[in-house]
Amino acid sequence: MEQIAISELKCFDSSNLVSTDLIIEEDLSERVRLQSTRYRLFYGDLDNSFLVNSVVPAYLKWIRQSEYLIFGEYNKITGYTRFWGSLASKRGNSKYAQRLSRRFDPLQSLPDTKFFNYKDRGSHHKTRGIFITLTYNPENLTIGEAWRQVGDDYNRFITAFRKKYGKTSVLRVWESQQNGYPHIHMLAISQNHEFEAFHYEGVWRVNDKREIEALWNYGFSDVEALSSTKGGMTYIAKYLGKLHTIGSQVNEEEIPQGNDTCLSGLVSRASVLTLSMMWLFRKRAFSISGELSDLIRDLHNSNLEPEKGPFDWLQLDLYGGAQAEYIMKVVLLGFWGGRLLKGGNYPRWSVDLSASQIRKLKRSSSWSDNRHLE
Repeated sequence: MEQIAISELKCFDSSNLVSTDLIIEEDLSERVRLQSTRYRLFYGDLDNSFLVNSVVPAYLKWIRQSEYLIFGEYNKITGYTRFWGSLASKRGNSKYAQRLSRRFDPLQSLPDTKFFNYKDRGSHHKTRGIFITLTYNPENLTIGEAWRQVGDDYNRFITAFRKKYGKTSVLRVWESQQNGYPHIHMLAISQNHEFEAFHYEGVWRVNDKREIEALWNYGFSDVEALSSTKGGMTYIAKYLGKLHTIGSQVNEEEIPQGNDTCLSGLVSRASVLTLSMMWLFRKRAFSISGELSDLIRDLHNSNLEPEKGPFDWLQLDLYGGAQAEYIMKVVLLGFWGGRLLKGGNYPRWSVDLSASQIRKLKRSSSWSDNRHLE
């Protein structure tokens, strides 16, 4: 690896180009780290109620600790020409929520496919879209065991589902119940199979409910019929949006959860506990079948020209364009814990820094070098 000297930062000092109203507040508190938290909880034999009571305070302390990635723009001829700090995207903070929204928003712009008229409750209808919820029985395994195996269990379920009903595209999200056990929620759209839907006690159900339940052996399951693709997408988008903005806003350990079940109550049950468990067990906020967008467009009988899929965009560098590799590089210099305030009390997402300010950060106890540059 090419060595780029950063110890003395001999470069163009852009202090005359950087605003001087920047306030640097170092965070001297002990940093909460995921690896040490996992070691303490897992190897300390904490589980069930002990795990639930321990993980939320640890997560809330972690999410409230502002941390910055410090970058330099390095020119092979002139040295460093620019520095800036970028607020670290942490699960549950505002920057993470925006990035998540950018990834999910293209799905909401897809055309709506209506399977049946949900207001016509006196008739049976056909639908290719269903919403499935899978839970765990606490009597069979601990909370930690359930979260560690939930990904594999989901894969086994969806593999059996596709074997029975054919090619199916899925949008999946996690949820933690108040007792800490995971729930799996998925919006499933079948390419060829149609489910018979009927209205029962305020909810649209499908005749295949028992057959689908038989594919899940770990606890309770529930199936709802979707009248359209847009309805299911909207619920999940609202859930993800609420879930990933509450982590840095709450003052209490937990957001109150409602008593609703399944699709209709998913948004109201978004909780800090869910964020904490996903953080602790390193679970992605959502997963999506790569062909879901194409399937929805096909079902809509769209005649539009093929478009780039929502996850096909490729960013080549931090500016969204191709790098001039032989002249300019963007270098991650290190990490700094604290707040960079400019024109307000909230940490700025991105702040230009002068060379003298970089030196100040590097002299602080909250600075960590990027070891890959050594």
